[in-house]
Amino acid sequence: MIGVIAVMTLREIAQRRLSWVLVGLGLAFLVVYGVGLWAIEREVAQEGAAAVFRGQAASAFFVVGLYVINFLVLVLGVIVSVDTLSGEIASGTVHTIVTKPLRRADVVLGKLVGHLVVVGAFLAVMGLGAHALVGATLGPVSGDLVPALALMLLEAVIVLGLSYLGGALTGTLANGLVVFMLYALALVGSWIERIGAALGSASAQYVGIVASLLMPTEVLWQRAAWGLLPPLFRQVEFGFTPFTAANQPSPAMIGYAGLYALAAVALAVRAFSRRDL
Repeated sequence: MIGVIAVMTLREIAQRRLSWVLVGLGLAFLVVYGVGLWAIEREVAQEGAAAVFRGQAASAFFVVGLYVINFLVLVLGVIVSVDTLSGEIASGTVHTIVTKPLRRADVVLGKLVGHLVVVGAFLAVMGLGAHALVGATLGPVSGDLVPALALMLLEAVIVLGLSYLGGALTGTLANGLVVFMLYALALVGSWIERIGAALGSASAQYVGIVASLLMPTEVLWQRAAWGLLPPLFRQVEFGFTPFTAANQPSPAMIGYAGLYALAAVALAVRAFSRRDL
């Protein structure tokens, strides 16, 4: 039954204009990104930059592009899921879906599979497209792309799980606001932590850690970026940008993010199962 719900979810997404608008914007970004890389490559070629610098620049510019893609992936995750439960509950269409012997858990998990197929396909096309554009202009990118994309997909699981949980407990508008505010909290917290690390402020770093515990999406992004950045851009003096991290996130923190994603989905299943329809 999970597969049936996943197919129904895919059909529902295909009928949404807003989803296609975001996909179109993503492809437009790749076009602009490619033109920008071509212009940079021409300038670098005229300056006669060394091969070492070109390799460093290729990885750096790829991480910059991947940062935008990461944001678009999370926005797509929110758009396709923000009213997937709350909207159906409010309109009463949920009664046509939640019927015996179909379990409510199957409904949530089926929607998760459908949404992950869409988000994962978007992430793969955008990430591989940006990787190919950088490789064709500035040269090969250092690091392994697959683990980075996997971490970014885990971010999407967190967003989807929180969106389902909010949809089972509140309305669509409140749900969307809460998810975006949590994402903003993680983003601001990461900046505070990086500034604290540069200034040697333990208190500021603790604030960032607490924010990461409340919403670990930014931690996953930092680990993904860290694996792709060349050594030069891993220095502390480059840690004041959204594209780098002052320190590599620990494996324990990545494990916590994975448990956070599982807990978000499990709580969403529990909340929807107990929701009075």
